Amino acid sequence: MVREIIPQFVTRAEKKIGEILTRFQEGLMLDGEAQSITGAKTFDQLASKVADTLAPTGATQEIDWENGNIQVLDLNDTAAGDVTLTMVNPVAGAKYILKIIQGAQTDDVVLPANVLFAGGTAPATINVSIADDAIDTIEMVYDGTNYLATLVQAYG
Repeated sequence: MVREIIPQFVTRAEKKIGEILTRFQEGLMLDGEAQSITGAKTFDQLASKVADTLAPTGATQEIDWENGNIQVLDLNDTAAGDVTLTMVNPVAGAKYILKIIQGAQTDDVVLPANVLFAGGTAPATINVSIADDAIDTIEMVYDGTNYLATLVQAYG
């Protein structure tokens, strides 16, 4: 009896897996045409990943969004005063988060001119929360030209 049930179970499982795969493939159809996912960079940025922590050793730091759309900037005693940021490899429509951790020496962050905040004014310099190890975040959506940003301060 067991020998008869196992093949039936396997056949049903294979059928169910086939149905699931078909539904998945149909989910990738748009207007009846199969779509492919290309451009690993774009896919990686849609699937939020946290890059390694950046610790600037001078007065500048590059934020490369290809490394992840969540970046951590740690100012703990490594920065040489205020840190000027450049941001490279954004994708239009992607959301980015920059987590800033303050150091004991109270550094500020100078943003690129295309980082815009509500109200039409862009603070060229973010006065990072002053407590040692305080955390601020800047959440941004890149529209193809500008980063539309929101600043939240003093997490810790």
